[in-house]
Amino acid sequence: RIFASLSLQLIQANHLVKEKIRSGIKQLDIDPSIIEQELLSIALSTSPPTGPKKKRRRVSNNNDTSQSLPQLTVILEMFQYKPSSISYFYIAPLFKILSNILDPETHLSSDNASEYITQLILSVLTSITSAMTSEIHDEMSIESTEESEVDKLEPFSLTTSLKKKLETEYDIQCVVRCIHASTNPTIHNSCLLLLGYAARVFPSKVFSNIMPIFTFMGISSQRSDDNYTFFVIQKTIEGVVPALIEEGGSTSINSLLQVFIDQLGEIPSHRRLLLYTVLIQTLSLKYISNIMLLFFKKQLEDKNDVISFVGNLCKKLPPYDIISGYINLFKLVFLEDEEFEDSESLQHKSLLELVPSKKKDTQKIYLLALEFISDYLSSSEFVSKLLSVSLMEEQRIQRQYLELFRCTLLCSENYKNSVNNEKYLEKINFA
Repeated sequence: RIFASLSLQLIQANHLVKEKIRSGIKQLDIDPSIIEQELLSIALSTSPPTGPKKKRRRVSNNNDTSQSLPQLTVILEMFQYKPSSISYFYIAPLFKILSNILDPETHLSSDNASEYITQLILSVLTSITSAMTSEIHDEMSIESTEESEVDKLEPFSLTTSLKKKLETEYDIQCVVRCIHASTNPTIHNSCLLLLGYAARVFPSKVFSNIMPIFTFMGISSQRSDDNYTFFVIQKTIEGVVPALIEEGGSTSINSLLQVFIDQLGEIPSHRRLLLYTVLIQTLSLKYISNIMLLFFKKQLEDKNDVISFVGNLCKKLPPYDIISGYINLFKLVFLEDEEFEDSESLQHKSLLELVPSKKKDTQKIYLLALEFISDYLSSSEFVSKLLSVSLMEEQRIQRQYLELFRCTLLCSENYKNSVNNEKYLEKINFA
């Protein structure tokens, strides 16, 4: 009763009175179930009309909405100055309200306050979700962002049964709908941050919507060239990619890489290296051979100089991992070595799925790869990195060098035999 009365006063009072009421609310110990009931009531009053009394309900809903949205704004703003009142109890009603705002039947999206309310809902959901993970705070800071009080929540202690219940209430599709329905970059970034946290808590729920999320991220990187947008994309990659690996398979990993490689030309040139470096390091350096093979395939189809970018990307990564990636590429793709160690691993299966169906395409990619690795190994950046490695690392790289040399000789022999066979077959066909 007291909370409801104070909320009503906050809607109607002048600025000075509002400040005093907020100061009073800060002192109140409000049970989460009280706020939950208020949010459920708002969710009900803003829900779309159904049934035969649809027209009558639409009129009634409009009246309810005129009172509900200001009340909702008051509650959501309260979480900004009283973050201790935020609870996982609010997940279900907040998603319901967000869904109502996105529903064209409710006409809520046309309300002037709808975008502001959407941002507040996403902010609260992000705070709740981040508190459900062990990684609540990111150490990275961006000049354009300030840590708000709402982000400083203590972790929630969740039982297995409670977590399962919250998973059923968590509506990832609603967040994806919000991304597609809005043209506001701030809302887009808020959605991506929320999805990044959600992937750590409910990976399977995020996984089922993974491709629309990453497709949008590629488009977003093209639309908004600013520090904060790329910070958000980086955090989303770091949150969502592990969920992809956990829940998906080799096909999903390749689909993810393909989305980013397709968007290469659209991503601002001064952002590309950072974005792809973060992607590879988050996915795992063992997938370097996958991304190189996809880039080589793109070079065959694309008039742009993709190879020079791949060279710059490799110079940002550890030499040992680059050489290991090439050995994988040579053995599995060009030599078709079925007895290769760990050939049944997820990484190797995913790499085999990328092999071109046409032999000629594989040969063209081999020539590209051979030229590329030659340039890479002779680059000043690679040589300077070798000079700074430890003795143990140097010995590891020497062994890799020898294996790479062996694979290159075998590949060259295979390529020569393959070309000779093709010429012989052409002669037979001509005769």
